[in-house]
Formats: sequence, C-alpha cells, structure tokens
Amino acid sequence: MLGFYPPDEVTRHTFDFSSDKLDPFWEISDQLFGEVGQNSLRQMNPRNVFIRDGCLVIRVPGGQQASTAAIPVSSGQIKGLVEFQDGTIEMVAKLSDVPGTCQSI
Repeated sequence: MLGFYPPDEVTRHTFDFSSDKLDPFWEISDQLFGEVGQNSLRQMNPRNVFIRDGCLVIRVPGGQQASTAAIPVSSGQIKGLVEFQDGTIEMVAKLSDVPGTCQSI
C-alpha cells in the first residue's frame, strides 16, 4: 500500500542475493562496540557476513566464551547506506535462539 504518497514519490527496492556480491545499499561492518565492564564487547568481522545459495548469512561463530577486556565476541553486521524517513521493510529471516545473539533492524 502506498498510503498518502503519490506513486512518483515512492521508492521501491528489492534486495537480491543471487550473486556473490552484497547489494551497494549495504556495507559490511568491521566495528568494535560494547562495554568492557559489562562483558558485552563485540567485534564485527566481515568474514562472518557472506552470501550462500541466494541467502544473506550473518553469523556468530559457535564455541565462543563471554567477552572480556582483551577478547571480544566475534560477530557480523551489515549497515544500510540509505537513510529512510519512513516506510516499510519486509524480510524473511531465520533467526538464532542462541543466548547472546541479537537480531535487529
């Protein structure tokens, strides 16, 4: 549904993961963030983001211990390069229920 916006003011984009390259609307993060004292330090690792069988995979490798001041948890993240003022995003996702993982849009 386009709502109150005229059709010429609505931008639609479908993200396609059929190639091995990420759509240019997205950037793979290598950011380190979190708080050392809260054991929540995360290192975004580009190796944890890839395309497999037409699906975007963002993984948190198993077997890791809680983060410490010296060793963050290895994770993956993509960031949008386009700002949205308003609108709708639809996605189909398989989300993990592993403790310590966080899925967000």
